[in-house]
Amino acid sequence: MAIGQKIGDRPLVALALQRIGLTYVLGNNYPKALENYTQVLEIRRSLGDRARVAFTLVNIAGIYSSLGEKQQALDTYNMALTLQTVKDRPREAVSLNNIVLVYSSLGDYQQSINSHNSALAIFRSIGDRVQEGQTLDYIASIYRLSGDYRKALDYYNQALAVTRASGDRFRKLASLTGVIRAYEALKDYPKALETANTTLTIARTLNSPFAEATALALTGRVYLASGDYPKALDASSAALKTWQQLGIRVAAAPTLDNIGKTYNAQANYPSAIASYNEVAVWRSLGAKADEAESLYNIAVSERARGNIPQAQTQIKAAIALVETLRTKIASKDLRATYFASVQKYYEFYTDLLMQWHKREPKAGYDAEALEVSDRARARSLLEILTEANADIRKGIDPQLLTKERNLQTKLDVAETWRVNVLSANPTPTQAAAVDKQVSELLKQYQDLQAQIRTTSPQYAALTQPQSLKLAQIQKLLDPNTVLLEYSLGEKRSYLWAITAKSLTTAILD
Repeated sequence: MAIGQKIGDRPLVALALQRIGLTYVLGNNYPKALENYTQVLEIRRSLGDRARVAFTLVNIAGIYSSLGEKQQALDTYNMALTLQTVKDRPREAVSLNNIVLVYSSLGDYQQSINSHNSALAIFRSIGDRVQEGQTLDYIASIYRLSGDYRKALDYYNQALAVTRASGDRFRKLASLTGVIRAYEALKDYPKALETANTTLTIARTLNSPFAEATALALTGRVYLASGDYPKALDASSAALKTWQQLGIRVAAAPTLDNIGKTYNAQANYPSAIASYNEVAVWRSLGAKADEAESLYNIAVSERARGNIPQAQTQIKAAIALVETLRTKIASKDLRATYFASVQKYYEFYTDLLMQWHKREPKAGYDAEALEVSDRARARSLLEILTEANADIRKGIDPQLLTKERNLQTKLDVAETWRVNVLSANPTPTQAAAVDKQVSELLKQYQDLQAQIRTTSPQYAALTQPQSLKLAQIQKLLDPNTVLLEYSLGEKRSYLWAITAKSLTTAILD
């Protein structure tokens, strides 16, 4: 980079910055990675190099996706697609597949399949059999996630036919792992275990510790689902040991979750919670959705062993994370599908509070449960108003809104970086430096929020909605009015009957 700057070779400078950015990505230092990629983007835009601008945008989108900034990732991927030309068909297809990862994480499976099919058509038209097989595998996985397991098996078999023709045994392993999970979901445990054993044999033949650990982890899942908990623990623990030896934390984390579920099924709640408490792994990776799932699992185990206050602490943290993710999604349809995928968190919290109310009927937990239910509706109301183009930004300086979005992104990136640094045994000086950066950004954000509230209380009220307390709801009711609110859950549903002076609850079995 220094040589390029000295001789004025801007393409060389951009290339060096890009490789520095990649190094920061591999080290999980996302703030520095974004800083470098942004400089690369600026140089390549000034040079008018559309193809390389698109490539850089894909890199930036990948960082946003890793941080859980799904809307930013989608927007950036789509910017890349608009710049890719006929000559960029392979890259266009890769971008489409990357977009699918974002859609599927938000539960929009149909859009995921549509994007994958577009990519599949491109790979077939250019004769790229390797990418064709991989995309067929992707489509199978989306059908599996959406619950259409027979369709998933059909596409996995198509992918396996392509990989057999190419002799790519590693690609074959990837498809076989999907077949295992499809059979597991269909409760065909003998076929799932048979496929897992085949996968394990191939992995050992290839002398691939990664593939072997993958097969063992999936074997543990199948044994867990079939109720053979000792074998589930043996297989999952063996997989975890290999993941830890390889240093692949992103694979170790879900294996720890499965070990936790196995202990939970055995009513060994302390061991389950100890496994789930590796939530720090998800946090360090910036995987907020996975972090929320682990917190939810901890809450389930805490309630099962009778520790309701701790269960409440964990589920509140999980809901705070999913609401952060949810409100950053611009599309109404994507928000709806994502909310549907996390509805169990609200149901669990409501049910937890109502069960607590049964133990202590005068402690006010029924009112708190009502507020949790109302809180979910407050978010939905906000989204409806936003989609209806309600003029909630009237009177606000547009620069304040831009600054608000930018600071939100910087805070998310800086917080992820802080967790990564602090989990790596930093020196006191390093720890102080990263804490200072986050504190400064947080102070800027809080000052900006105060400025926005002053400029437009209407905007602040709608973008930072607070659910009404019971007393506030009752003030809205006249003496002759009864307000009925429902919470409909999978196991139990609840009804609240509210008057100006009373609250009555009922369980709807």
